[in-house]
Amino acid sequence: MFVSPVYKQKVDDLRKKRIIGMDWHFYWTAREDMIEILGESEYVQFKMDMELNPLKGDVIQSAGGFRKVRYPIREKSIGSRKGARVIYLYLATKTAFHVVDAYTHEEKDDISEADKKLFRDLAGRLKNEA
Repeated sequence: MFVSPVYKQKVDDLRKKRIIGMDWHFYWTAREDMIEILGESEYVQFKMDMELNPLKGDVIQSAGGFRKVRYPIREKSIGSRKGARVIYLYLATKTAFHVVDAYTHEEKDDISEADKKLFRDLAGRLKNEA
């Protein structure tokens, strides 16, 4: 993967300021699914993009603060509207991302009420942990 020197310098500067380099926690097969959908280099880019803008994506109603972000699948020239979906919870107090699901627009569109309950319960536990 080619990374321009200017971009690398910006990332290094941000890392020094601890703006990026947050903790990432993956549940079930979310990490593997993300890499399969996006590819390794785009997976790394996704994480950097999210660390720079952790509140990207829409809050999922009745899901305890979890968000759904749409992300392009550049290797296949698919834009964010038809691309990947990543479900995550960002906890600012712990500077941590909790990723629970990754899928394509074709795999599923809506999040079920059962999934929302699962996310809500997990969010409650994570927010109450020390």
